[in-house]
Order: sequence, then C-alpha cells, then structure tokens
Amino acid sequence: MSDSLQTKKREAYYKRMADRGLTPLWTIMADAVPHEPIPDCDPVFWSFADDIRPALLEAGEPHLGRISTAPRADLEQSSPAARHH
Repeated sequence: MSDSLQTKKREAYYKRMADRGLTPLWTIMADAVPHEPIPDCDPVFWSFADDIRPALLEAGEPHLGRISTAPRADLEQSSPAARHH
C-alpha cells in the first residue's frame, strides 16, 4: 500500500473517530504524558509530624462530635495556591 493511500485511510479513520467523540490515544500521547514533568503549580511541603498527624488526631476527637454524613474522618491535602475562595 502506498504512503499516500495509507495517509488517506488514516485521516478517514481519524475523522470517523472524531465524529463519534473518540480520539486515538497515540495521536495525543506526547501531550498527555510528556517525557518530562510540566508542573503548573508551586510545590507544597506538609510535615506529617507537624501538620498532618495532629490534624488527623483532632479529627477523631469527641469534642468535634460525629460527622453524620461521613463514614470516617478524612482530610484532603490541597495546595494553598489552588484553593478557591
């Protein structure tokens, strides 16, 4: 099969996939998973001993009462720069 015929068949395939809302992963893989990290936020450091552990222990203390909508007390780490006010 000639290169131009292969190219036409491949382009037709890509069009059929796009019409279905699909994208062949190999066409975007380099952007989706770059060889080097491309950070878009500032790094944040949490000390388990100073920040995380005390907060987790406090979350389980009786004075806070039972959080009726939560099956357990969990904490999520979020970057201060990414917080929405």
